[in-house]
Amino acid sequence: MTIDAGDSQTATAGTAVATAPAVMVTDSLNNPLSGVGVTFEVVTGAGTVVPTTPVLTDGSGIATVTSWTLGTTAGAGNNTLRAFILGVDSVLFTASADPAAAGIVTINAGDAQTATAGTAVTTAPAVLVTDSLDNPVSGAAITFVASGDGGVVVGPSGTSNALGIAAVDSWTLGTTAGTNSDTLLAILPGLDTVTFVASATPGAAGVLFIITEPSSTARSDTTLAQPPVIEVRDILGNPVEVAGTAVTVAIASSPTGSPLLLGTTTQFTNTVGRVTFTGLGLTGPVGDYTLSFTGTDLSGAISSTITLSAGTAARLAITTQPSDTVRNGVPFPVQPVVQAVDNAGNPVDSSGYSVSAAINSGDGVLSGQTSVSASGTGATTFTDLEITGVVGDRTLVFFSVGFTSTQASDTITVEPGPADAGQTTATVPDGTAGEVTSIDVAARDESGNALADGGDAVTVGVTGANTATAAVIDNLDGTYTASYTPTVAGTDNVAITLNGTAISGSPYTSVVSPGAAAQLGITTQPVGGASG
Repeated sequence: MTIDAGDSQTATAGTAVATAPAVMVTDSLNNPLSGVGVTFEVVTGAGTVVPTTPVLTDGSGIATVTSWTLGTTAGAGNNTLRAFILGVDSVLFTASADPAAAGIVTINAGDAQTATAGTAVTTAPAVLVTDSLDNPVSGAAITFVASGDGGVVVGPSGTSNALGIAAVDSWTLGTTAGTNSDTLLAILPGLDTVTFVASATPGAAGVLFIITEPSSTARSDTTLAQPPVIEVRDILGNPVEVAGTAVTVAIASSPTGSPLLLGTTTQFTNTVGRVTFTGLGLTGPVGDYTLSFTGTDLSGAISSTITLSAGTAARLAITTQPSDTVRNGVPFPVQPVVQAVDNAGNPVDSSGYSVSAAINSGDGVLSGQTSVSASGTGATTFTDLEITGVVGDRTLVFFSVGFTSTQASDTITVEPGPADAGQTTATVPDGTAGEVTSIDVAARDESGNALADGGDAVTVGVTGANTATAAVIDNLDGTYTASYTPTVAGTDNVAITLNGTAISGSPYTSVVSPGAAAQLGITTQPVGGASG
């Protein structure tokens, strides 16, 4: 028995070969034998043959099966069919099964990986392409598309190899960390798609990020209503859950002055890598501020603008100093102005209280309206303060209930005030007839301070033994010299006025002595005629 037809064929797995296998049965002289029953049976490949009962040879000695369907597993020569005449002879047909058309894609390697955000996964994703009978299919075109967080795939298209496997060269994850944050699609166009997932983990801590900005407005010396919250992140901006990292806050920009931060300025991250600066506040001049946040080996962050306004009124400040030189008993040319301020010195609009003034150093009396009510702007303006006392230096202080008193004012130098007749003195000597009598007048202010300049009206009038108006010379140093010449001996009354008012002790008495003898005079004439 020999093979007549249908050996060494190739067909798609699971389908019948094109040519039905046939054998020829002959005698020993090679003559065809008809009517001989030949049995066909599948040996390997798990295919099927029809019929399974013996097939009789025809007149040409040929026995042909109806069909031979190959098994479902693809492979070269992996299907065999035996034709035999029991106890006589047998032959073996061989067939190769090709896979069917590609139709199924499954993940072969590289799924559910974890890598640092922005880096490539360790195992390049690969798929297995099979037919509907699960046979690997070579030559299938697969398109790989990165999706999700926008990773990058190298080798975005590939062709399945002899084992039905297609793989990318590499898959770099996107920049955002997260569980299953990245996906990669392997697409068999029009037939099947599979999805790879990967989780991106944060990189090393690299930057500080403000996730909650501080309050945009705040009052000086007051805790921020909204405390800033800082988070540690990698250089791609992914939160890094690292505890115990020190973060320090400082003033990054501010108005001119000496601002300070309130609260604890260095704090440590919690288990999720965050710091909340509870209790943080600013004390300083009103205006715009920003804060900086820094950490070792971490890029810092600058906050948005915080506009600081005045805090609660806490103390008094002298905004206009009184005159540095004043006259005794005369209102200051420049009157002091006192302002309610917060602890940082910012003016505070407030009213409903009064401010009192007092001498802080030096003797004397402070007079005028020494207690004045504050205006709505918190300013208290004095209008008629004056100091009475001896000349010299003074300082003032201002105080009010509920406020810290001001520091001492700048030095105020008290100079003599206007001349006062009651304090002005004179030296009136006794005179001699025929000689000049010189009178000295020393002008003084109400406190008895000697004047340092002239210009006051001094008059000296003499009555009594002599009548005269003395000539007065202004010495321009607060003293005056008057003189007159009595002509007869006796007692003179000397009246002295200062600016029309009699000075202390006026009128003064001057005793005029006779002048020196100059000639003889007959005071009693002799009686006329004499007897001899």
